[in-house]
Amino acid sequence: MAVRAALIVGGAAPDSIRVVAHGEKLSTAVKDDLEAYAWERRVSLSVRAGTSSSTQPSQVAQTK
Repeated sequence: MAVRAALIVGGAAPDSIRVVAHGEKLSTAVKDDLEAYAWERRVSLSVRAGTSSSTQPSQVAQTK
């Protein structure tokens, strides 16, 4: 949700962002191993061409 919020602050339209959690379905961590669960946390982004008329880079794209 933090990545979604950053994208919105950077100018992305909230309705153009889809958030999907895979949680238990794709977990490879040993059951009840909290440290392993923490190492599995990750975010994957898929960017598709849109129809935005804006040519200015977003605030998010400008940060390092």
